[in-house]
Amino acid sequence: MACGQFVNVSDERTISVTVDMELTDPDDGKTVNFFGDFDSASPAAPFMPFTDIAFARAEDPPINWGQASGGQLSTASATLLKGEGQTASEGALGFAIPPSFMNTSGISLYLVRFDVSEHTLVQLSGSMETVSESQGAGTFGAARIRLSLDDGGPLQPIVSVTIQSVMTAQVDQTLRLAPGSYVLEYLAQSGVFSASGAAPLTTASFDAELAFAGTMCNEADLSAPFGSLDFSDVVAFLVAFGAAGQTADLAEPFGVFDFSDVVVFLDRFASGCP
Repeated sequence: MACGQFVNVSDERTISVTVDMELTDPDDGKTVNFFGDFDSASPAAPFMPFTDIAFARAEDPPINWGQASGGQLSTASATLLKGEGQTASEGALGFAIPPSFMNTSGISLYLVRFDVSEHTLVQLSGSMETVSESQGAGTFGAARIRLSLDDGGPLQPIVSVTIQSVMTAQVDQTLRLAPGSYVLEYLAQSGVFSASGAAPLTTASFDAELAFAGTMCNEADLSAPFGSLDFSDVVAFLVAFGAAGQTADLAEPFGVFDFSDVVVFLDRFASGCP
């Protein structure tokens, strides 16, 4: 494996769906009947291409029911960590005596831990969407794209975008990864709950990738050809600095873009590549 590419460490991709119903018997108003279903899927072997679905449904015909589904199409290689995932939940209690309830949930999770051994330039891009036929209580949809540094303590998010309710979001960032360990997460989660009446269809989805762009000789090596410094690196730095991009955030205080970042860039550029 080339230096600077992703060294995949652990694979926690999964799909899981659950439906639970507790219905009070209408004949005596006391007896509680339980209905439930569960399904899950995960890759047959770590880091292998993963294409699967999961489906769960519980019902007390003809008018009490709940179902949840989830799917994922994903890969995990030395140069590309890519996934598409979605979940959907819905159900109804057409006739129920308190304290009856119906609850469904679905999760499609892409979670891969990886290391890089050299300063590495990557491109994180993707889209997310959550949709509900009702924005009232009893429905939940969420999606997330997050890349974090794992230094042995609490995870330190580098990029973290989460949406809920009825939303869409886009992510498109060029990032510099220092040698170390990282956790990449894409998540789609949906759920509905009802104690009486319909729980409308709620969905969540993600389509995202982290792509290896190149191994940097130092922090100033921001553009191809990697391993050499030229005017294209200066242009890339200026563009990132103007957009408050992470690759231009080179000096303390981090998160603030000022002349100290320019000084560090010029120092690294003057030092050249080994």
